[in-house]
Amino acid sequence: MLLSIIIPCYNSAQFIAATLDMLVEQGLQDCEIIVVNDGSIDSTAKLVKRYTHTYPNITLINKSNEGVSVARNTGITAANGQYIYFLDSDDTLTPETLSFFKATIKRYQHTDMFAFGYESHQGGKVLKEYIYKKYNKKDFYAQEIQKTFLGKQICIHICSSLYRKAFLINNKLYFTPGVRIGEDIEFILKALSAVSGVHYESRCCFIYQIRNDSAMQGYKSYSETQFNSFLLNYKVVNEIRYQNIQYECNFFLLNSYLSNLVYYLLSDFSDQNVSKKFIDFSFILKNKVKSNIKILLMVFLIRFFNLKNIFFFFRKKL
Repeated sequence: MLLSIIIPCYNSAQFIAATLDMLVEQGLQDCEIIVVNDGSIDSTAKLVKRYTHTYPNITLINKSNEGVSVARNTGITAANGQYIYFLDSDDTLTPETLSFFKATIKRYQHTDMFAFGYESHQGGKVLKEYIYKKYNKKDFYAQEIQKTFLGKQICIHICSSLYRKAFLINNKLYFTPGVRIGEDIEFILKALSAVSGVHYESRCCFIYQIRNDSAMQGYKSYSETQFNSFLLNYKVVNEIRYQNIQYECNFFLLNSYLSNLVYYLLSDFSDQNVSKKFIDFSFILKNKVKSNIKILLMVFLIRFFNLKNIFFFFRKKL
């Protein structure tokens, strides 16, 4: 088995059939699909079960609800493929992508991690392209891909990348249980800190469907969960920091801190503990980064007005 496609599902009845049809149409030779039903209370399991009767390469694993991280970890353990691909139940691949994945794996068969171009769509329209033609067919060495990713010169989505299963198992790379938001970024950061190199193809392979009710849209109403996700990423990046890429680490953390801060300020959520956490981690604003006018202006304004005064203006508890 060359490739295992892991699809975590929770109440995905309205999406999963179309996703499985798309994969079947692309051809499942040398592939298996592992659908991990994470305690759905709708007809997800029933729908997937029909496919398992027709297609022996499709497997259904039913489990109690523990979240997307544990569901993906369950898939990793059950996978028989040399490589693992994570796909969400409502996302899709561009035509002939499975064939492209398999051909790329065979061509660069000693690679532990692959990354590909992708797009985000909303309401049937292209929202943004994440395609970096200047890096097409490039083999990044470890520190090079870390610098490029942390410096925001390339974006890698959990569903726009492939991983050798042995690489994940040998490095004990799993998703952190209980993390609902940001678990994918943390996983990618851990993978990039352990990988010896990454092969990149700019071909658009994956379409990320943004829905108004998706977990990431939860930023409209901020919560402590989001800040805790930032803390997880901070821990991983802080361990990378000592590998002579301090500026890129600083930039990534500062950008992440500011993004969370803006979401928090614009949300209708206010919590004394969260406000205090933002102040406790405001030392990130003092870290040196390479010139970025937009970020440097935001840092200047926060320092000038003082974070406590900003929270008071936005009616955030302290």
